[in-house]
Amino acid sequence: MIPSVAELQASLLKAGRGLGLPLGVAEDIAAAAPFILASDELNETLAQLLREMESGHVTAVIEAIDTALCEGQSEIADSRAARALVASAGFRVQRIVILKGAQVVAKDAAQIAKPIPRRKMVDGALWGQLQTFAARTYVPATEASREKGAGAGLTDND
Repeated sequence: MIPSVAELQASLLKAGRGLGLPLGVAEDIAAAAPFILASDELNETLAQLLREMESGHVTAVIEAIDTALCEGQSEIADSRAARALVASAGFRVQRIVILKGAQVVAKDAAQIAKPIPRRKMVDGALWGQLQTFAARTYVPATEASREKGAGAGLTDND
């Protein structure tokens, strides 16, 4: 699969919610899609991010980044996934945010360039795992769910 930025963002957001992550954390992960696609090690970065999402560790990473943005510095485990999340947060708030060793350091405001994502092949197994997590948000197509209001029923006239 060669996803666009929008496809990867939507899949990451749904996967985060499917894994039970808070909406804000899932949104932060989805916002990192251009930085993930700009990574030289796309599949390794995505695999690591999916592991951190599944374990719930990604929430601590996002909290450490937020702490650094508020207080100037915090502790975090260095990883490819963390680097993508740090770069994304810095871009969104237009502050220099550096991940060096175990330290996330936020500095003064700066004009930070948008990453140039490249359309690259995502490993089929990784894309399948991402879609499996995203599918946890879907309503089952059963009569019971339709009776409770799922689906358009006979009123869909779009």
